[in-house]
Amino acid sequence: MCKNRQLGYDPTIRYNSDLDNWEIDVYDSETQMTRVYVCESIRCNPHSTFGRHTRCFVAHEKPADSTSANNGDMPKVLIKDAWAQTLGPDGHVCDEVAYLREIRDTLADDHTLDNMYPRLQAGCVVQIKCSDGVVDDTTQYILMHIDTNTQAKVPARVHKRLVISPVGEPIHDLKSIDELIVVVGDVMAAHSAIVKRCGLLHRDLSVNNIMFCRDDDGVKGMLIDFDNACRATDVQNMEQPGCVGTLPFMSIGNLEHSKVKRTVLDDWESLIYILCWIGTFGINQTDQDCGAVRDLMIQIWQTGSAAD
Repeated sequence: MCKNRQLGYDPTIRYNSDLDNWEIDVYDSETQMTRVYVCESIRCNPHSTFGRHTRCFVAHEKPADSTSANNGDMPKVLIKDAWAQTLGPDGHVCDEVAYLREIRDTLADDHTLDNMYPRLQAGCVVQIKCSDGVVDDTTQYILMHIDTNTQAKVPARVHKRLVISPVGEPIHDLKSIDELIVVVGDVMAAHSAIVKRCGLLHRDLSVNNIMFCRDDDGVKGMLIDFDNACRATDVQNMEQPGCVGTLPFMSIGNLEHSKVKRTVLDDWESLIYILCWIGTFGINQTDQDCGAVRDLMIQIWQTGSAAD
């Protein structure tokens, strides 16, 4: 009745029965080569059938002469797999791979920012080999045989896969307020450098988009997820800025659909709300009392009303 492509079958993720592991292909548009990675664990799974359906895997690159599943000494990377929209809610072109490549190349010589932003190693739209040749994995291609009226009701998305390093840890794994202060300071430094030197606004600061790395010297904060990033010049030219970001951390102007141009101050406002959120709910499970905060007014922030 249907081809594998129309059923959503993805041949670029497959099980290797000989080595008892899962392998993931990542095509890199810069080198025009496909790299193969071995999945070590799943970092996050999507919570909904719809939307970006983001999945993240901790993995390592498969050596060309690999005959064993034991590659514990291989550098770990994070593979992000998501169905991104081609256009954001405000009409800007979404291209996280291009933005991360620009950030990497622009900030490469500034080692004070090492591990404060995800360093892109490979990435592009997922390439699928089929009877039509090699095609981009997109909703348009999957639905090409469905009537145009039905197609118009489905948001246009492209299947993107990118490889980044280092592999960060979620902010709720921090051990103290002191560590939180260090992480927030690092994120602010990375954000400022990306704005000033790359001309990019992040536009989606949230508790899930702030990570950290830990080594013998302590912790270092890392700003991730540039799906909603946009060039500052593009934002200034938008007649009607869109409502972009994550509840409950959007700026008031964002929530009110204000015509005031979005600036770096909207991101800083989001950071204030993040600190308020953490200050209310605690950094991690050891200092959280879910029963005590269940009925607090701050819960209303999740409804998206600027008045609250």
